Amino acid sequence: MHYTRIVSTADGSSLFIDAELELSEGVIADGVPPLLISELLATSAAIFLEDPSDASGWQFHPSPVKALVVITSGRLSVETGDGERREFGVGEVLSIEDTTGMGHLSMPVANETRMLMLVLSEHE
Repeated sequence: MHYTRIVSTADGSSLFIDAELELSEGVIADGVPPLLISELLATSAAIFLEDPSDASGWQFHPSPVKALVVITSGRLSVETGDGERREFGVGEVLSIEDTTGMGHLSMPVANETRMLMLVLSEHE
């Protein structure tokens, strides 16, 4: 399964890394045929967030915690510290790992509301 990582660099910037999550055949429950599944991922909490279409004031920021982000509606534009910008749509997954340095700039595309699910790997 393809996903995109956003990571901090040694110089305090950030960048995208294209990655693959290995799936292998397995059974998750009685009565369900074998499926392609990943290994278990350690998580501590999940939250949903919605950005209103008129939200403003977006700035570069590091992520407060490592998280998987799943886009459930709308589109998301993300720029990393090296100047690369990518757009992501419904169903795409990002692993936000840039918890130090300048972080990334994320914002809605085309003044549309977006809904995200964040699955946190750390939580206080």
